[in-house]
Amino acid sequence: MTDVVLERADGATVLVGHPNVAYEGPRRDVEHCGSAAKWVDRPVIVDGLVVYVDDVERHHADAVAAGARVISGLETNPLQRQYRVEDLEGHRWMFATRAARPA
Repeated sequence: MTDVVLERADGATVLVGHPNVAYEGPRRDVEHCGSAAKWVDRPVIVDGLVVYVDDVERHHADAVAAGARVISGLETNPLQRQYRVEDLEGHRWMFATRAARPA
């Protein structure tokens, strides 16, 4: 497995890796797999994850300015304000800021 470790000033550590085999990301998988094509036909997180950020509005604006493929714009639910994007290999990410809890 090839791994990359990313560390931030706040102490969080993120490990990103993939096996040293013929890896095929979601974007290439949908080219020949009907089931996968159906999964990505909707703007939901299929194999991705949620990342909480301090200011999802700013994060969204920065992502749009950088040319990110946004698959669902900013939206609010009882738990959080969020949006979804897809990376270059087709993995989907949700970025969110938790909703304020009533006192």
